[in-house]
Amino acid sequence: TNIHTLGVTIWEICTFGNHPYENIPIQSLVDQLERGERLAQPSICTIDVYMVMIKCWLVDAYSRPSFDELTEIFVHMARDPGRYLVIQV
Repeated sequence: TNIHTLGVTIWEICTFGNHPYENIPIQSLVDQLERGERLAQPSICTIDVYMVMIKCWLVDAYSRPSFDELTEIFVHMARDPGRYLVIQV
């Protein structure tokens, strides 16, 4: 669950603090997650960043990336942030 939570935290950062699953009753949320529905792609994220989040939210916890793998991915992305984030001022 730590990796799943990290994926949600990344989503919160990329939405500048939006609340995930806001206004969704817990039972509806459970049903949505069981159907495979996930948080929407934040507008500042490229598909590459969003796919990292999606991998963090895989149902099978053993299929999710490890913290070491995520560190490697984000270190790589940090070398060229303009390629992975679309921030307009």
